[in-house]
Amino acid sequence: VNGGVNLSWPLYQGGLSSAQVAEAEANLRAHAARVATRRQQVRLEVEQARLAVRAAKAGIGAASEAALNAQERLRLAEGRYEAGVGNVIELADAQLALTAAQAQAVQAQFQLSSARASLLRALGRQ
Repeated sequence: VNGGVNLSWPLYQGGLSSAQVAEAEANLRAHAARVATRRQQVRLEVEQARLAVRAAKAGIGAASEAALNAQERLRLAEGRYEAGVGNVIELADAQLALTAAQAQAVQAQFQLSSARASLLRALGRQ
């Protein structure tokens, strides 16, 4: 009975093993960099959405104030017109200003809703 064992161990591969290790380490670092970049992008998206919500809330306050002022202007214009010291153009201008202010308030509400939806999306809570 004859038997034998053949063992092969290449002593010199021209640095292939060390190059493969270096490549794997570089791939790992590249992946870690992509993960870090994505985290920063998510943080940026969340912060931008949060700031958009704050700005929209401020816009609602300004639009509400404008609507109140326009309503008061219309009340005064109506009083002057009824007293005979105002004219129909002043009354129409006041009505138009009130309508525009009310439209602005609706737009501000829409912007707030849109900003909140963007924030929920950025947080992953669609």
